[in-house]
Order: sequence, then C-alpha cells, then structure tokens
Amino acid sequence: MFRVVSAAGVSVVAATSFEDIVAEVNAKATSWTAAVPDRFESLDDVKVLLGAFLPGDERYEEPEVMITNETIVSVDLPASFDARTQWPHCGGMQDVRDQSSCGSCWAFGSTDSFQDRACVATGKDIRYSAEDTAFCSGFFVGMGCNGGNSAWNWFHRTGVVTGGDYTDIGKGTTCLPYSLPPCAHHVPATSKYPKCPSSEYPSPSCSHQCSESGYSGSYSSDKVKASSAYSVRGVSQIQQELMTKGPLYVAFSVYSDFPTY
Repeated sequence: MFRVVSAAGVSVVAATSFEDIVAEVNAKATSWTAAVPDRFESLDDVKVLLGAFLPGDERYEEPEVMITNETIVSVDLPASFDARTQWPHCGGMQDVRDQSSCGSCWAFGSTDSFQDRACVATGKDIRYSAEDTAFCSGFFVGMGCNGGNSAWNWFHRTGVVTGGDYTDIGKGTTCLPYSLPPCAHHVPATSKYPKCPSSEYPSPSCSHQCSESGYSGSYSSDKVKASSAYSVRGVSQIQQELMTKGPLYVAFSVYSDFPTY
C-alpha cells in the first residue's frame, strides 16, 4: 500500500465548509479549479465512503513489506505501460466493477488485484468474489460497507471463492456474485443505472455458502488461496511489480479538498 498527498497539493486545515475550502484552494491558484460538489452537503457525507482503515486503527493490517533481491533488481521502465494490452487474455482488467452504494472499495481493490495477478500467473481468466471478500472475511479484515484493509493476508490464509458482478446473478457460472445492485454514481439515473440511495446499504450477511444454486462447486471447495502476500514501497518498486506481476492494491490519503476536485 502507498499513500499520496491530496489532489490540491496544498494544506486545507482551517476551512470547515465546502464553500470555504473552494475559496481557499482557488485563492492559491494551483493547477486546477475547485468547485462545490453536487453529491455531498458536508465532509461527514464523504467520510462514510472512505473505505480503508488507517495505521493506528486497532483493525489496521497490511502484508509484510517485502525487501528481497527480487524486488531490489530494477527492470527497464518504458515510457508507458498498460496491463490491459500486456495481458489481453485477462478480461477482468478490462472491466470497471460497481461497488454500489457501499464502502467496499477495499474489497474490490483487493479482489481485483488478486484476480488479475492470478490470471497473469496461471493464464486462467477467472472472476473472484468481492462479495466473499467484503462480507465473509471477518472483523479484523474488514467491516463490509464500513471499510477494511488490504485483504491479501486473508487471501493467503483463507482464500476467496469465485464470484462475478450483480448482473451475473442467476447465471450459475460463479459461486458468490456481488449482491448489491449498480447505481448511478455522479451521473443522471437511467433504467440500467437507477439513482443511488441517499445512504449506504447495510452490509449483507455471510452464510459461507454459494448463492448460485446452479453452480457446480461448494463454498469450501471453491476457495483459492494466494501463494504469498506482501507489500512493496516506492515508485520504482510499484512500477516493477505492475509490469512483472500485474495490478496492485493501493490506497491514498484523502483530505478535505478532495471532494472539490
């Protein structure tokens, strides 16, 4: 996991309303113009969507930082790199998944990085379950729609089952597809993407069973474990990991000016 500074690159500490934040950021004349967001009325509305536990929280956990000859050796870095074109057979890299109105970004980032790296390692394009990660991994990994950690240690210890998106429910092709429906984030509602609810959905309960009656496997037999779990530090290490092993789970610190970006 790595952290970056706020979008503004400036410190906004005194402002308490979006109007004050916008005025302060724009007065500094940085590289972008701030505006009052339409979706949020206050910073409290934003906090519930910030899904990662921070260092110092009793529930915070991350894989051990890996410093070995393998991570120290540098590879030649190209001017640009796109994992989707590097591994075109890994269709999950092409998809933009919808976490619905639920603070489960930590689970989606974890699951999709596991999914993509498993495809790079094995050549098999299999979808894994953000539902299992978000709602079945336990209190000290995550709290469903209320935030969590990188789930890579859980992938290593326990494993994750297969599972597609909400639109895959009923197909019987995976064990545990995502149960919360997609909705219209920051765009006008349509019949395909209805308006998101005013508050987050409650976290679904976990039965430790496949939700798809047509799926051939069982929840326990469907589990796939990661062979290892580790963290890397620094831009060059992140670049090397991306180029050689596939997408990573990352997080960044969000400050009060971010919603006005």
